Amino acid sequence: MHQPKVCVVCHAQFTPHRLTQLTCCNRCYMRNRTHPGEPDRPRACDVCGRPFLHGTNRARKHCPSAACRHEAHNVARRRRFGRRALTEFRHCGHCGAEFDKPKKGKRFCSTRCWGREDRFPGSWPHFRDRRCERCDAPLPVEMKREARFCNKTCQNRANGMARRSRHAGAAVENFSRFDVYERDRWVCHICRRPVDQTLQWPDPWCASLDHVIPLNEPGTPGHVFANVACSHLFCNHSKNARTRYEDRALYVALDSTGQPPLPGRLF
Repeated sequence: MHQPKVCVVCHAQFTPHRLTQLTCCNRCYMRNRTHPGEPDRPRACDVCGRPFLHGTNRARKHCPSAACRHEAHNVARRRRFGRRALTEFRHCGHCGAEFDKPKKGKRFCSTRCWGREDRFPGSWPHFRDRRCERCDAPLPVEMKREARFCNKTCQNRANGMARRSRHAGAAVENFSRFDVYERDRWVCHICRRPVDQTLQWPDPWCASLDHVIPLNEPGTPGHVFANVACSHLFCNHSKNARTRYEDRALYVALDSTGQPPLPGRLF
């Protein structure tokens, strides 16, 4: 076992592995090679003020910590770019979101916005204002351009009626059920009572979509905008697959004018 020594660079006490060893570590060894006989005196960090050993790099003015290193680089960038702010903000050319502009000439906040603006110029209002055709929930902007539903549950429930209409050999149209509710003024066409917009399925008095002429009837118009009407879920189940005289008159009015007649009240 060798006797402890004092490092000629940092003056720290260490146990050498060989008799000729003069430094405690590789950093001090390289410092002694480049500056023989010159000790490494502590220097105050320009950022945090704590003393540190600069080693072989005499130009270093900050300690090795990551925070001080980043701050020193930011100070150098401010000095290099003059009065210009270190981080500039710009609005995305597609979605309008604010983002920092690290590169000169950057116009979009992400590669997705760049690709959408390149393929569909000026299409951001379409992505921003889209809503689910079944639950009327806003669609996330990252969904595809042709997306119509917010999730698989809404898609399967909405496509069930269209699937039944195709099996019957009838016509099928794509429309939002909330457009039907607004057209009918949120009034049930069976009991002629108002429908509460705040109720959700499976509440018996929530809004539902009823086919005026059932899909299982021969010669049905199918799943089209003129053959559907707003109704309570309870009234829809009570009517089942029957066709009333009032239903045929309602379908004629919807098919000819596109608007239902003013509903009367039974109370």
